[in-house]
Amino acid sequence: MRPSIIIVAAILVFTAHCGGRAVEDPGAGASGAGGSTGPTGGTGGTAGGTGGTTTGGTAGMAASGGTGGSSPICAQGGRAPYCEGEILRPADPMCQGVPAPAGILCTDDTPLCSHYQCKECPGSGGSAMVSIGSACVDQTEVTRAQYQAWLATSPAVSQQAAQCTSNLSFSPDASCMSASDVCSSGCDDHPQTCVDWCDATAYCAFVGKKLCGAYGSWAWKPADPVALGEACHDSTSDDYPYGAVVQPTVCNGSELGAGTSVPVASLADCAREHSDGKIFDLTGNVWEWQDLCSGSECEVHGGSYLETSAASTCAASSSRARDSVASNVGFRCCAE
Repeated sequence: MRPSIIIVAAILVFTAHCGGRAVEDPGAGASGAGGSTGPTGGTGGTAGGTGGTTTGGTAGMAASGGTGGSSPICAQGGRAPYCEGEILRPADPMCQGVPAPAGILCTDDTPLCSHYQCKECPGSGGSAMVSIGSACVDQTEVTRAQYQAWLATSPAVSQQAAQCTSNLSFSPDASCMSASDVCSSGCDDHPQTCVDWCDATAYCAFVGKKLCGAYGSWAWKPADPVALGEACHDSTSDDYPYGAVVQPTVCNGSELGAGTSVPVASLADCAREHSDGKIFDLTGNVWEWQDLCSGSECEVHGGSYLETSAASTCAASSSRARDSVASNVGFRCCAE
């Protein structure tokens, strides 16, 4: 069988297998019904057969009815520009056509450029997560209710990162919470604000995630290597989660007139649609702490209800002191 035919067959098969789900036992090659076994050293079994394995090359790929060889393969989604047209031969570190060094989160957006271990988005609490191909991002900002549920477990401040040893409480700052622009009633679904970087980092660690930030050398746009940036752009040049042109009242910017936060995901069009689901409020509502720090300063991302929608772009960022709090700064969690 010609290599081009095998690759096309692999794309068709694995589109059904890898979208946002875990693929277990990457070394297994189960038999298919009614077919013959692929030859050792080949690129895949015949229709209905088992995938063959290679010696000193890339893992085998299954044709229709078979199962892959030594590693699972993710679907060709067609969105990621760094892999299009270069199946198995791209220059990007993400796409060398060799086994990845660690488990990589696979969705229909993940190109067929390497043999990745597929796994579910991690995490044991907080918001549901959406995979953006090589990282997972919370669908929403962490809410007041979610944060309070964590505080109810009496988390120990002694278990914080080294740079947070001076942080003696995870409770939201009382003075900040009493500000006139902070939601005062019916606020369970509003983003938790008035917490500092260390508070946000500790919460994300507790629920089995991490504070969003840079997500590795495979970032699609070197100038914007942050998970929230990619979640917002989705491999486009759009400045906003909903598209390229600003729409002043789609997200919670100053033009909306709320003057405070709104419940997470309450603005249905203020979202970026991914194959795994929508991610909401990536711009506007509240700034979000990032695991991107220089000394005692850390970045916040995406703008808030105090900034114009035009200024609250996918790439909008600002720097704040690690131990500072603000009524318009919250956070969400990510994972790799």
